[in-house]
Amino acid sequence: MKKRIRYLLFAILTFVLGVVISPIRFWNNSIACGFGHSSARFTSTYFVTLMSHEDDYDSAEAADEAFQDRLNKSVRVINQGEKFDNKGRKIGRRALIVFNDEDNKQYFGVLWTEGAVLRCEFSTSLRHVLAFEKKLS
Repeated sequence: MKKRIRYLLFAILTFVLGVVISPIRFWNNSIACGFGHSSARFTSTYFVTLMSHEDDYDSAEAADEAFQDRLNKSVRVINQGEKFDNKGRKIGRRALIVFNDEDNKQYFGVLWTEGAVLRCEFSTSLRHVLAFEKKLS
């Protein structure tokens, strides 16, 4: 009996360790495009949903105003600063925020400007939001 318990504990430990160290992967579920706006819905290997939005504005200033408006509507700003491309060049502003939807469910979001474009990635999992942002970089 003790041998079976050890095997079971070893199996559970192996499973948990695999989940903890495995990278998060995303699959695209749906895409919606319209004039000046696109969105996509992804599901991760952990069955967590992530939404991605991209809005085009007439100018970088208008995108920056929309960025600031979303910051003002957030419950909390975790951090904010400059957004850099993979070559280290500044491309806009970036913020990591917490906000609630209409049903008062909490979401984490990362948003950034890139010229006249405002991007927003959000999910109920902060870890997933940061992993998806890293995947895009």
